[in-house]
Amino acid sequence: MCSFFVMSLGLGLFLILGCGGKKIKTTPDEAGQAYASAQAAYQNLMELNPPQTLEYQARVLLKQAEELLAQKKYSEAKAKADQARTQAELAAQARQQMIAETRASLDRSRAELELMYFPSLKLIKMYWDGIGKLEQKQYDEARQLAAQLEAFIAKEKQLSYTSSRMMTVLASDEDLKRYGWPRIYENILTDCRLANVVDTVEPQKQVKFIRMVLCNSKATFYLVENPRTGKQGWIAERYVSQARAESH
Repeated sequence: MCSFFVMSLGLGLFLILGCGGKKIKTTPDEAGQAYASAQAAYQNLMELNPPQTLEYQARVLLKQAEELLAQKKYSEAKAKADQARTQAELAAQARQQMIAETRASLDRSRAELELMYFPSLKLIKMYWDGIGKLEQKQYDEARQLAAQLEAFIAKEKQLSYTSSRMMTVLASDEDLKRYGWPRIYENILTDCRLANVVDTVEPQKQVKFIRMVLCNSKATFYLVENPRTGKQGWIAERYVSQARAESH
Protein backbone atom coordinates (compact mmCIF):
# COMPACT_ATOMS: atom_id res chain seq x y z
CA MET A 1 0.00 0.00 0.00
CA CYS A 2 2.76 2.34 0.99
CA SER A 3 4.88 1.48 -2.08
CA PHE A 4 1.87 2.02 -4.35
CA PHE A 5 1.39 5.50 -2.85
CA VAL A 6 5.04 6.39 -3.44
CA MET A 7 4.87 5.16 -7.03
CA SER A 8 1.69 7.16 -7.64
CA LEU A 9 3.25 10.29 -6.15
CA GLY A 10 6.34 9.89 -8.29
CA LEU A 11 4.26 9.44 -11.43
CA GLY A 12 2.25 12.56 -10.58
CA LEU A 13 5.38 14.62 -10.11
CA PHE A 14 6.79 13.28 -13.36
CA LEU A 15 3.64 14.26 -15.23
CA ILE A 16 3.56 17.72 -13.66
CA LEU A 17 7.22 18.39 -14.35
CA GLY A 18 6.92 16.96 -17.82
CA CYS A 19 3.96 19.15 -18.72
CA GLY A 20 5.50 22.21 -17.07
CA GLY A 21 8.73 21.88 -18.97
CA LYS A 22 7.11 21.49 -22.38
CA LYS A 23 7.29 24.55 -24.65
CA ILE A 24 3.98 25.92 -25.91
CA LYS A 25 4.33 26.46 -29.64
CA THR A 26 3.26 29.72 -31.26
CA THR A 27 0.81 29.19 -34.09
CA PRO A 28 1.18 30.94 -37.47
CA ASP A 29 -1.97 32.96 -36.72
CA GLU A 30 -0.60 34.17 -33.38
CA ALA A 31 2.68 35.20 -34.98
CA GLY A 32 0.82 36.91 -37.82
CA GLN A 33 -1.43 38.81 -35.42
CA ALA A 34 1.57 39.97 -33.38
CA TYR A 35 3.28 41.16 -36.55
CA ALA A 36 0.16 43.02 -37.72
CA SER A 37 -0.12 44.69 -34.32
CA ALA A 38 3.52 45.75 -34.50
CA GLN A 39 3.02 47.09 -38.02
CA ALA A 40 0.05 49.17 -36.85
CA ALA A 41 2.04 50.59 -33.94
CA TYR A 42 4.89 51.46 -36.27
CA GLN A 43 2.55 53.18 -38.73
CA ASN A 44 1.06 55.21 -35.88
CA LEU A 45 4.57 56.28 -34.96
CA MET A 46 5.39 57.26 -38.54
CA GLU A 47 2.25 59.44 -38.66
CA LEU A 48 4.05 61.64 -36.14
CA ASN A 49 6.91 62.23 -38.59
CA PRO A 50 9.63 61.11 -36.16
CA PRO A 51 13.34 61.57 -36.78
CA GLN A 52 15.20 58.43 -37.86
CA THR A 53 16.84 58.11 -34.46
CA LEU A 54 13.42 57.65 -32.86
CA GLU A 55 11.92 55.11 -35.25
CA TYR A 56 15.04 53.14 -36.20
CA GLN A 57 14.92 50.49 -33.46
CA ALA A 58 11.25 49.67 -34.03
CA ARG A 59 11.85 49.42 -37.78
CA VAL A 60 14.77 47.01 -37.33
CA LEU A 61 12.80 44.77 -34.96
CA LEU A 62 9.84 44.76 -37.34
CA LYS A 63 12.08 43.73 -40.23
CA GLN A 64 13.54 40.91 -38.15
CA ALA A 65 10.05 39.69 -37.26
CA GLU A 66 9.12 39.71 -40.95
CA GLU A 67 12.17 37.62 -41.84
CA LEU A 68 11.45 35.11 -39.07
CA LEU A 69 7.86 34.79 -40.25
CA ALA A 70 9.11 33.99 -43.74
CA GLN A 71 11.33 31.29 -42.21
CA LYS A 72 8.29 29.93 -40.31
CA LYS A 73 10.00 30.52 -36.97
CA TYR A 74 6.77 31.60 -35.40
CA SER A 75 7.77 31.79 -31.73
CA GLU A 76 10.82 33.91 -32.51
CA ALA A 77 8.82 36.02 -34.96
CA LYS A 78 6.16 36.75 -32.35
CA ALA A 79 8.78 37.70 -29.77
CA LYS A 80 10.42 40.15 -32.19
CA ALA A 81 7.05 41.55 -33.24
CA ASP A 82 6.09 42.13 -29.60
CA GLN A 83 9.38 43.95 -29.05
CA ALA A 84 8.82 46.04 -32.17
CA ARG A 85 5.31 47.01 -31.05
CA THR A 86 6.53 48.00 -27.58
CA GLN A 87 9.38 50.03 -29.02
CA ALA A 88 7.07 51.81 -31.48
CA GLU A 89 4.52 52.60 -28.76
CA LEU A 90 7.19 54.03 -26.44
CA ALA A 91 8.64 56.13 -29.26
CA ALA A 92 5.17 57.41 -30.18
CA GLN A 93 4.51 58.39 -26.56
CA ALA A 94 7.77 60.35 -26.46
CA ARG A 95 6.92 62.04 -29.75
CA GLN A 96 3.39 62.94 -28.64
CA GLN A 97 4.76 64.43 -25.43
CA MET A 98 7.19 66.59 -27.40
CA ILE A 99 4.38 67.77 -29.69
CA ALA A 100 2.17 68.60 -26.70
CA GLU A 101 4.99 70.57 -25.09
CA THR A 102 5.51 72.50 -28.32
CA ARG A 103 1.81 73.37 -28.52
CA ALA A 104 1.87 74.49 -24.89
CA SER A 105 4.91 76.67 -25.58
CA LEU A 106 3.18 78.32 -28.54
CA ASP A 107 0.03 78.82 -26.46
CA ARG A 108 2.09 80.58 -23.78
CA SER A 109 3.72 82.77 -26.39
CA ARG A 110 0.36 83.70 -27.90
CA ALA A 111 -0.96 84.70 -24.48
CA GLU A 112 2.12 86.86 -23.89
CA LEU A 113 1.94 88.47 -27.33
CA GLU A 114 -1.73 89.36 -26.94
CA LEU A 115 -0.95 91.35 -23.79
CA MET A 116 2.17 93.08 -25.11
CA TYR A 117 1.99 96.65 -26.37
CA PHE A 118 2.84 96.57 -30.09
CA PRO A 119 4.89 93.35 -30.16
CA SER A 120 7.29 93.08 -33.07
CA LEU A 121 5.75 91.84 -36.30
CA LYS A 122 8.66 89.41 -36.42
CA LEU A 123 7.42 87.75 -33.22
CA ILE A 124 3.86 87.50 -34.51
CA LYS A 125 5.14 85.95 -37.72
CA MET A 126 7.24 83.46 -35.73
CA TYR A 127 4.13 82.41 -33.81
CA TRP A 128 2.10 81.75 -36.96
CA ASP A 129 5.07 80.02 -38.58
CA GLY A 130 5.22 77.70 -35.56
CA ILE A 131 1.51 76.92 -35.85
CA GLY A 132 1.98 76.28 -39.56
CA LYS A 133 4.84 73.87 -38.90
CA LEU A 134 2.63 71.90 -36.49
CA GLU A 135 -0.16 71.69 -39.06
CA GLN A 136 2.35 70.45 -41.64
CA LYS A 137 3.67 67.85 -39.15
CA GLN A 138 7.09 69.48 -39.18
CA TYR A 139 7.28 68.98 -35.45
CA ASP A 140 11.00 69.41 -34.92
CA GLU A 141 11.01 72.73 -36.78
CA ALA A 142 7.97 73.81 -34.76
CA ARG A 143 9.71 72.97 -31.49
CA GLN A 144 12.75 75.01 -32.50
CA LEU A 145 10.61 78.01 -33.45
CA ALA A 146 8.62 77.76 -30.22
CA ALA A 147 11.78 77.80 -28.10
CA GLN A 148 13.20 80.78 -30.00
CA LEU A 149 9.92 82.66 -29.72
CA GLU A 150 9.72 82.28 -25.95
CA ALA A 151 13.28 83.57 -25.62
CA PHE A 152 12.62 86.61 -27.84
CA ILE A 153 9.38 87.44 -26.02
CA ALA A 154 11.14 87.36 -22.66
CA LYS A 155 13.49 90.09 -23.93
CA GLU A 156 10.84 92.26 -25.55
CA LYS A 157 7.96 92.18 -23.08
CA GLN A 158 9.77 94.23 -20.43
CA LEU A 159 9.94 97.16 -22.85
CA SER A 160 6.28 96.63 -23.69
CA TYR A 161 5.13 96.91 -20.08
CA THR A 162 6.97 100.21 -19.55
CA SER A 163 5.50 101.88 -22.66
CA SER A 164 2.74 104.49 -22.53
CA ARG A 165 0.39 102.04 -24.28
CA MET A 166 -1.23 104.76 -26.37
CA MET A 167 -1.85 104.14 -30.07
CA THR A 168 -2.34 106.66 -32.87
CA VAL A 169 -5.23 105.81 -35.16
CA LEU A 170 -4.50 106.33 -38.86
CA ALA A 171 -6.44 105.87 -42.09
CA SER A 172 -5.62 106.33 -45.75
CA ASP A 173 -7.48 108.91 -47.86
CA GLU A 174 -9.08 106.06 -49.78
CA ASP A 175 -10.37 104.40 -46.59
CA LEU A 176 -11.73 107.71 -45.35
CA LYS A 177 -13.65 108.22 -48.58
CA ARG A 178 -15.06 104.68 -48.56
CA TYR A 179 -15.67 104.04 -44.86
CA GLY A 180 -15.34 107.31 -42.98
CA TRP A 181 -13.49 107.46 -39.67
CA PRO A 182 -11.98 104.20 -38.38
CA ARG A 183 -14.52 102.17 -36.43
CA ILE A 184 -14.38 100.43 -33.09
CA TYR A 185 -16.45 97.24 -32.87
CA GLU A 186 -18.09 95.36 -30.04
CA ASN A 187 -17.47 91.78 -31.18
CA ILE A 188 -15.06 89.50 -33.01
CA LEU A 189 -16.94 86.80 -34.93
CA THR A 190 -15.75 83.21 -35.20
CA ASP A 191 -14.71 83.77 -38.83
CA CYS A 192 -12.40 86.61 -37.71
CA ARG A 193 -14.62 89.51 -38.76
CA LEU A 194 -15.59 92.47 -36.59
CA ALA A 195 -19.25 93.22 -35.84
CA ASN A 196 -21.42 95.88 -34.17
CA VAL A 197 -19.88 99.36 -34.34
CA VAL A 198 -19.74 101.06 -30.92
CA ASP A 199 -17.58 104.10 -31.72
CA THR A 200 -15.48 105.88 -34.35
CA VAL A 201 -12.13 107.60 -33.96
CA GLU A 202 -10.87 110.63 -35.82
CA PRO A 203 -7.59 109.89 -37.62
CA GLN A 204 -4.44 111.11 -35.82
CA LYS A 205 -6.18 110.81 -32.46
CA GLN A 206 -4.90 108.38 -29.86
CA VAL A 207 -6.61 105.45 -28.18
CA LYS A 208 -5.45 103.43 -25.19
CA PHE A 209 -4.22 99.91 -25.94
CA ILE A 210 -5.66 97.20 -23.67
CA ARG A 211 -4.79 93.95 -25.43
CA MET A 212 -4.85 92.29 -28.83
CA VAL A 213 -6.10 89.05 -30.34
CA LEU A 214 -4.23 87.00 -32.94
CA CYS A 215 -7.41 85.79 -34.61
CA ASN A 216 -5.64 84.14 -37.54
CA SER A 217 -2.48 84.67 -39.56
CA LYS A 218 -4.16 87.46 -41.56
CA ALA A 219 -6.29 89.14 -38.89
CA THR A 220 -5.04 90.86 -35.75
CA PHE A 221 -7.42 92.99 -33.69
CA TYR A 222 -6.77 95.43 -30.84
CA LEU A 223 -8.98 96.04 -27.84
CA VAL A 224 -8.75 99.78 -27.23
CA GLU A 225 -10.42 102.53 -25.24
CA ASN A 226 -11.31 105.86 -26.78
CA PRO A 227 -10.37 108.39 -24.06
CA ARG A 228 -12.73 110.99 -25.55
CA THR A 229 -15.81 108.80 -25.12
CA GLY A 230 -14.69 106.16 -22.62
CA LYS A 231 -15.93 103.44 -24.96
CA GLN A 232 -14.00 100.22 -25.48
CA GLY A 233 -13.96 97.87 -28.45
CA TRP A 234 -11.96 96.19 -31.16
CA ILE A 235 -10.16 97.96 -33.99
CA ALA A 236 -8.51 96.35 -37.01
CA GLU A 237 -4.72 96.38 -37.22
CA ARG A 238 -4.78 98.21 -40.56
CA TYR A 239 -5.71 101.40 -38.71
CA VAL A 240 -2.68 101.23 -36.42
CA SER A 241 -0.19 99.24 -38.51
CA GLN A 242 1.37 102.42 -39.94
CA ALA A 243 2.08 103.63 -36.44
CA ARG A 244 3.53 100.20 -35.69
CA ALA A 245 5.81 100.48 -38.72
CA GLU A 246 7.03 103.90 -37.53
CA SER A 247 7.79 102.60 -34.04
CA HIS A 248 9.64 99.39 -35.11
